[in-house]
Amino acid sequence: GLLQDRFTTAALERGAPDNACNADLAAAFDVPDDAHRLAGEIDALEQGSGKSDAAVTAASTASDGAPILDIRHTSKFFPIGGGFLRGPARLVKAVNNVSLQIMPGETLGLVGESGCGKSTLGRLVLRLDDPTGGEIIFEGKSIGMRGDPRYLRQEGLAHVPEDRQHRGLIAAFDASESAILGWHFEESLGKGFRLDRKAVVNRCREEMKEFDVRPADPFLRSAKFSGGNQQKIILAREIT
Repeated sequence: GLLQDRFTTAALERGAPDNACNADLAAAFDVPDDAHRLAGEIDALEQGSGKSDAAVTAASTASDGAPILDIRHTSKFFPIGGGFLRGPARLVKAVNNVSLQIMPGETLGLVGESGCGKSTLGRLVLRLDDPTGGEIIFEGKSIGMRGDPRYLRQEGLAHVPEDRQHRGLIAAFDASESAILGWHFEESLGKGFRLDRKAVVNRCREEMKEFDVRPADPFLRSAKFSGGNQQKIILAREIT
C-alpha cells in the first residue's frame, strides 16, 4: 500500500487530516473532552499565543531528560556449522549494529519480517542472550555490569513471550502457579522451598480482578483459559 497521509495525534483529535479516508476515520472517533482540551493547548503553543504546562509536557516528553533504555551499536552473531574438517563456522548476524533509545513516556514498536532479529534484540536487553558486541544501558547503568535476568526483572524490565502457551505459561499448572513463574522466590509467597499456597492464590485473585481474567479461577489449569485470558495472566504477572 501507499502512504496516503501523515499527521500527528493532536491533528487527528482536531479532525485535521486532508485525506478523505483518514478524515472519515477521524470523524468516527469519539474524542474525550480532555483530549480536545489538550489539542487546544497544543494549538495555542503552536500559534505562540500562550503556554501550557500540560501541552509542553505532552509535546516534549520524548526529547527531555535521559533515556530509560539506550541500546548502542549492539550485535548478536550466531555461529553455524564449522568444525575440524569443515573449516570455520559461518556467522548469522541476527542483530547487527543496532542503536535506539526509549525516552520516558514513549512506546516503541519494532516492525519487521519474521527472522529479522526483533525477538533476539529483546532477549539481549533482558540478558537472556549475551550480545556479541555493543552496550545496553537501562536507567543510566550498563546492563553488562548487572546482567542477571532475575535482577533486571526486579528492576522493571519485563518480558512478555510471543509464545504464551510454551514460554509464557506451564499448561499443566494452575493459573495461580503460572501467575508466579519467576517470582516464586519472593518472601511474601513462602520461605525456602515451601510456597505459601494461600498467599499464591490470593495474589492470583487480585491480579485476575485487576486484569479482568475470565473465568477468575486461580485453580483452573492454565491450558483451559482462552488465548486472550492466558495473555492477561502473563501480563498481570510481568507488569504488576
